[in-house]
Amino acid sequence: MQNNSLDIILQILAENGIKIIKFQINGDSPIKPNPTINNNNNNNNNNNINNNNNNNNNNNNINNNNNNNNNNNNNNNNNNNNNNNNNNNNNNNNNNNNNNNNNNNNNNNNNNNNNNNNNNNNNNNNNNNNNNNNNNKYNNNNNNNNNNKK
Repeated sequence: MQNNSLDIILQILAENGIKIIKFQINGDSPIKPNPTINNNNNNNNNNNINNNNNNNNNNNNINNNNNNNNNNNNNNNNNNNNNNNNNNNNNNNNNNNNNNNNNNNNNNNNNNNNNNNNNNNNNNNNNNNNNNNNNNKYNNNNNNNNNNKK
């Protein structure tokens, strides 16, 4: 077969996987691709597919890790929220207890004040009674003295 420019171009295309069959007028065989180069191209394609698969697997692993991290973060946030709620509830309970204690103290103080007032009133009444008794005695003595003078 004559080695002209067209044959060279067809040979290069064939070696790169583009098969164009050319029939010579004089009945020569068609140009066939080089099998070694085709095998290399197939191997490269397979390697590219494997690399893509590996990249996809790596991306899936990264996504899974990210999802796990997000889930862990969500769980931590939920735990923190629960702790905050518990703390708030404890604070509310403490406040309620403090209010109850204050109310009890106020009631006790009021009772003490009432008792003191009652005691003071009783003391005043006793003093008044004593004064009245003394006045009565004094009046009786005066009456007696006056009677005796008659």
